[in-house]
Amino acid sequence: MKPYLALITVLGLTLNASAKTDWSRFRGPNGSGVADTKGLPSKVDDTNTVWKVELGKGWSSPVLWEDKVFVTAETTPGKRAVICLNAKDGSEAWRYETEYSEHKKHNFNSFASSSPFVDADRVYVNWSTGTDIQALALDHNGKLVWHNDHVADYIHEHGTGVSAVVADGIMIVRSEFDTEKNGKDLTDSPEQKQWKSGIYGLDAVTGKQVWKLDIPNCLN
Repeated sequence: MKPYLALITVLGLTLNASAKTDWSRFRGPNGSGVADTKGLPSKVDDTNTVWKVELGKGWSSPVLWEDKVFVTAETTPGKRAVICLNAKDGSEAWRYETEYSEHKKHNFNSFASSSPFVDADRVYVNWSTGTDIQALALDHNGKLVWHNDHVADYIHEHGTGVSAVVADGIMIVRSEFDTEKNGKDLTDSPEQKQWKSGIYGLDAVTGKQVWKLDIPNCLN
């Protein structure tokens, strides 16, 4: 497996283009994937790459807040981390490492595929371990603020990759899955066959569940 590389290019342009350069979530501040920054190169090569860092396997997108870049990656077997890098030189500011239980996933997936969400106060992550969806929040110095070790149940077909979203003080966590597909059972557990997909709202300050919306399982 090739390692995941955090790659930052033309950093001077992106940091100085405006006072507000934060890229706080997957696909940017409003989820559109469009940036206001101008003057970016049409291709990436050694002439406009300021730094690159090997981090470990993970398909999550880096997010940016002021002078810090946050990303998730598998670090060692059974462990993964939220990693904070200095945007100017790629040096590691801190990492928060935690264990996870492996589960079924597609070969193209990873155990660190969910992009973080960052705001002025915290860095948020949701991801899967075993048959659970977990969520956590860290402060900007890498200290754990809260950890919800069972937000929802989850039955794996290809693994997970749903990225964190926070709006109006609520962290929104999705757990959508099938119990069977094309006539094939994805679990042989009677208990798991009763599990339901859902969307969960967690208090961004405490991690406690505020609301839950049950949704039909994603049968095809």
